Amino acid sequence: MKSRQQVLGQNFLKHTPTIEKIITSVRHRLEQDRKRGIAPKAILEVGPGALALTKTLAKIAADEKLDFVIVERDRFLEEGIRTGLPQAEVHFFDAATEKLAELFDQLRSRGSTPILFVSNLPYSAASQILAAVCKRIELLSSAVVMVQKEMAQRIIAPEKSEHRGSFSLFMQSYFAPKILFDVPPGAFSPPPKVMSTVLDLVPLEKTVLDRIEQPLEFEKFCKKLFSQRRKMIRNSLNLPKTGPLPDAFAKLGINGTERAEVLDFETVLQLYLASGGK
Repeated sequence: MKSRQQVLGQNFLKHTPTIEKIITSVRHRLEQDRKRGIAPKAILEVGPGALALTKTLAKIAADEKLDFVIVERDRFLEEGIRTGLPQAEVHFFDAATEKLAELFDQLRSRGSTPILFVSNLPYSAASQILAAVCKRIELLSSAVVMVQKEMAQRIIAPEKSEHRGSFSLFMQSYFAPKILFDVPPGAFSPPPKVMSTVLDLVPLEKTVLDRIEQPLEFEKFCKKLFSQRRKMIRNSLNLPKTGPLPDAFAKLGINGTERAEVLDFETVLQLYLASGGK
C-alpha cells in the first residue's frame, strides 16, 4: 500500500545547500523583477511540506514588505505549518484545480499582484499546476520552481530537440524558461528515483494570450501536431493536398514533410492561424 507522501507525490526537501541555492535564486529573481519594472507585491508558495523553504521565504517577504501566501493540499501537515508559521496566510486546497486561479484573483482584488511564484512542485501534478498558473500569467512577475528533470528538459526544449513536444510549446508560449541547477534524489525525504531541476520562469512580454483568442484550441492543435512524433506534420494533421494549411507551408519555408519537433514556436503559431484558429 502506498504511503500518503507517495499518493500525494510528496518529496520533502531536506538538503541545506540546495535550500540555500533556491533561496539565492528567489532573491535574485526579486531583484531582476524590480529591474524589469515588475516588482512583486506577494510571494506565493505552493507545497510548503516540512517548511524547508517556507520559513526563509516568509522572512524575505517580511523584510521586503510583501504579502506571503501558502497553498497546501495535505491537511495532515496543517499542525506543523500553523505551529511553524502561526502568522502565515495558508490556504488548503489542490493547486492543480481552478482554485489556484481563484486565489490569484483574490490577490489581485486586494492589490497583492504581481506575484512571485515559488514551488517544489509534486511530480504527479506539476504540469497541471503550471497550466493553472498560466491561466493568470498577467498577474505573475516570475516563478522559481522545481520539477522532475525530464519535465524541465521538455519545458526548455528548443526545435530539433528529442525532448520537444506539445508541453514545450505550451510553456514557451507563456514563459522564457531557464534551467538554474539540478538536484539529486538524496536532497529529499523520501528520495525520488529521478533527478530534479530548478527552473527560472519569466513571463514573455507578449504571451500567447496576447496573440490568439482561444489558447485552449491552440493547445489542442499542438497536441495533435505532436500526437505521432514519427509522422510528417501533414500526416499528423490529416491534411488534404490543397487547402489553407498546405498553402501556408511555402510561406513559412516548410513543405509538410517535416516532423513536429523541428518547428519553432512562431511557425506552429502561424500554422494554427492558417488552419482557421483564432
